Amino acid sequence: MRWEDENYVKLYTRDTIYWIALSYDAKSLFLQILRKVDRRGEIALGRCGLGGIAVAIGHPEAWPKLEPAFNELLGGNFVVVRDGSVSVVDFQESQRRKKKKYIRSGIGKRLRFRVMKRDGFRCVYCGTTPDLKSLLVDHVVPVAGGGGNEESNLATACFDCNSGKATSAISPQDLGRH
Repeated sequence: MRWEDENYVKLYTRDTIYWIALSYDAKSLFLQILRKVDRRGEIALGRCGLGGIAVAIGHPEAWPKLEPAFNELLGGNFVVVRDGSVSVVDFQESQRRKKKKYIRSGIGKRLRFRVMKRDGFRCVYCGTTPDLKSLLVDHVVPVAGGGGNEESNLATACFDCNSGKATSAISPQDLGRH
């Protein structure tokens, strides 16, 4: 196989609540649809109507089983039907998105230990200790926002607080550190 000759689509791997809520059949159908759309993110249905989706993915006999899954995709705004075709919502925009402009480098063990020691081996957001939850080192200003691995930009956090903070920037003053 020559990969450079193959078509491909970008697929987001983040589990949003909308994706998690889909049935297995709807997720599988969506992935099959992504494999068959054109560069505009569309599948022409032709005279088959909505059953053309099953034809396009190579399983024309399966439309009665696929129809409820397709209706889930419609209801979840993953796809729309218009002008005799099925379109993946925001397909073209998602294919144009650029890669992240930042590169994350690891935080060394010594630096990680210094940060945790400085913060008293407690989560700076909620105060939890390692006997209650695992602790990790968090970027106060996220890497995605231009933050680096300087000790002043690192803070001890539990998994829950770090996940809840996500890519939000919190200043050292907000943490009570100066």
